[in-house]
Amino acid sequence: MGHFDVAYTITVSDWYHQQAPFLVNQYQAVFKEKGRGGLASLEPLPDSVLINDSQHFKFPMVPGIKYLFRIINMRPMASHIIKFEGHTMTIVEMDGVATAFTPATVINIAVAQRYLIIAETIANTDRNYGIISTMDQMMFNTPVSKPDPIVCGPIEAINEFVVKPKDNQAILDPVAQKVNNFGPMAHPFHIHGQIAQVVTQGTPGTLGHQTPFNGVYEQTPMRRDVLMVNANSYTIIRFKTGNPGIWLLHCHIEWHIEAGLVMTFVEDPVQTQTLNLLGSQDNYDICAKINMPYQGNAAGNTRDWFSMAGLATKPDKNPWGGFASCGAANCAGEEEG
Repeated sequence: MGHFDVAYTITVSDWYHQQAPFLVNQYQAVFKEKGRGGLASLEPLPDSVLINDSQHFKFPMVPGIKYLFRIINMRPMASHIIKFEGHTMTIVEMDGVATAFTPATVINIAVAQRYLIIAETIANTDRNYGIISTMDQMMFNTPVSKPDPIVCGPIEAINEFVVKPKDNQAILDPVAQKVNNFGPMAHPFHIHGQIAQVVTQGTPGTLGHQTPFNGVYEQTPMRRDVLMVNANSYTIIRFKTGNPGIWLLHCHIEWHIEAGLVMTFVEDPVQTQTLNLLGSQDNYDICAKINMPYQGNAAGNTRDWFSMAGLATKPDKNPWGGFASCGAANCAGEEEG
């Protein structure tokens, strides 16, 4: 990890002025008269940004000291572009994987990603230096009005593909998983139970024209468990199996999880059956209370596992789900009040 004198944790997060049930309803509703910005069916945009749950957080620092910062993106939606004003960061870890020491002036940290960086303070004590955090506009489907930005120099983030693992693990044998994105915004995908090699990533494409595969693989690829899939593009990962279980691969934008951008994969199903995995009774009770099947296939069929009879093919007209105990009309009334 390298020598450091003091350790701090930085969390970046979204702050919404409205409660989650109403925002989920706004996003999931089948018909809406209006949404945020007068547009329907768009992801709710955050009202502000927080660092360590505050807009005025300060880190006491002294000159000539090496500080380790654990940076965690806890946001439900946007990636963050982070810069230490007047200082250079040294990346030493990404998503729990030790990296070769890599200097950077700006990093882009997607939802659920984690970075460990070391920053050595300069000798100048004439002023304070800001930790600049701004939302990545690539994460939004529509332009948003915003004040004039603070002038803080260039904010082009380091290309994460130049950050190599400390152990220099070579690319794994060619059994790859390609995650395609045919939509207009980027998605941070989280793979559970694994650390994946990100062997290639397409540049952002344009609407209706996905970026074609360039045929190039990184030979010493970075490894992480949250990987970005650019708009109208793709990302290809490889990982070595050996962790039996039922794992998720999902977009970590919370609104997209609610909309079903989640898949389950079973690793080593024979060995997994011997583990006797059971959910907690609380989980079963919640499913029963909101009338959600927890047995059978995707349609809840327990006798004929190949039958999709009864599978929902249209959005629920009452999208409040398990977040609210009131009916849609009552909840709408609360929201208006």
